[in-house]
Order: sequence, then structure tokens, then C-alpha cells
Amino acid sequence: MKTYSNVTHIEYEPEDCVFILNLKQVGLYIKHGAELCDVIWSRDSLVFVFEREKTRELYDKWCKRELN
Repeated sequence: MKTYSNVTHIEYEPEDCVFILNLKQVGLYIKHGAELCDVIWSRDSLVFVFEREKTRELYDKWCKRELN
């Protein structure tokens, strides 16, 4: 079921997304051109939503500590 973001005004499929709390990781994703799907509030934290397939390469670099 698709979800509509009141923040970005984008409709997205949550199952196809990653939900990131780490602000450094989020910042680097945005710096490298990742499109933010949504920002949500959950359990006293902001959670940033990105499409999984579109950020796969960035995630691989993040895990290898090559994303800067």
C-alpha cells in the first residue's frame, strides 16, 4: 500500500524503502544526490525514508566507510 508524504509530497511504497535514523548517513546520502521520500516521527526520533534500490550503491559505500 502506497504512502503519501506530507513533507516531500511524494507517494512511495514503504516495502521498497529504507528507514534511516543516523543523521550522518542521511546527510551523506543527500550530499550524493539521493532523493528523500519522507521524514517521519517514530519513537522520539526523526526517521528519513529513501528508496532501497536507488540508494543501494550509497549503502555499499557507507558500509565500506567509503562514503564521504
